[in-house]
Amino acid sequence: MTQQRRPDDNFEERLLTRLKAEVAERGAAAARLEAEEASTAAPAWRRRAPRLAFAGGTAVAALATAIAINAGSGDGSKAFAVETQDGGGMTIRVNSPEDAPGLEAALEEAGIPSQINWLAAGMTCREPRFEPSTVETAMGGRIGGMTLAGPGAAMTIGVLTEDQYREISEQYRRGEISADEFHDSTGNVTLDPTAFGPDQSVVISGAPGPSPDLDVVINGPTAPYSVDPEGGYEASFAVAEGPVGQCEPVKAPPGGSLEEMNRAIEEEAAERGIKPINPAASSGEDGG
Repeated sequence: MTQQRRPDDNFEERLLTRLKAEVAERGAAAARLEAEEASTAAPAWRRRAPRLAFAGGTAVAALATAIAINAGSGDGSKAFAVETQDGGGMTIRVNSPEDAPGLEAALEEAGIPSQINWLAAGMTCREPRFEPSTVETAMGGRIGGMTLAGPGAAMTIGVLTEDQYREISEQYRRGEISADEFHDSTGNVTLDPTAFGPDQSVVISGAPGPSPDLDVVINGPTAPYSVDPEGGYEASFAVAEGPVGQCEPVKAPPGGSLEEMNRAIEEEAAERGIKPINPAASSGEDGG
């Protein structure tokens, strides 16, 4: 029996479920590929590590961030905004990685070496170009690689030590700060600069892409809506061990998180009898 969806259904939750299935399918495919490569018995020096190093709960965190989205109070006209937290630590709200040198400098000041690349729409960096690694976070888990996509500040980096995270958590438990203030402080990517090894660094690459407004992403389309061809972005985040090669731009393969998000919104709009104001922009196709 098919149930009719109501406009007030939790669209964000259903979108997350869909993206979760998509990421699980890709993970299974990657595992099969790794097994096939291993079975060829290539010399050890020729074997490559997986391109994305998920560890522990990192895969689940990546799913949650794939739909975005932390609107926050940062200035949307800036590529990123840095906010110092009481008691130490900082939050870097990345509206887009287009100011790569500035974002690298902000992370360097926070004690985290990085390489940031901002590419043209529909492009990505050719991989592999570094050895994937993981690093312990202030929350006790490990972070390796993930994809973040959506409108606005799809990536918010919380830079804090284990002690600073413990203090913020206690403030939240005591009711001294709200849930929004807690999440604004920790971000959807949490990095502890004291946990990085001498040869470890963060690698981020991103490109603009089509996206409707944040309200449409969270609640689903409830009225005719427009899609800004460069209103969002998709970025890959990874931790590297050792040297990182230069980014060689290549065309991104189809089926990214941003594309899947827009496809789900289009299907939801069709079910509700709503048409995009500019449907060509929402297709995810590169007009070039």
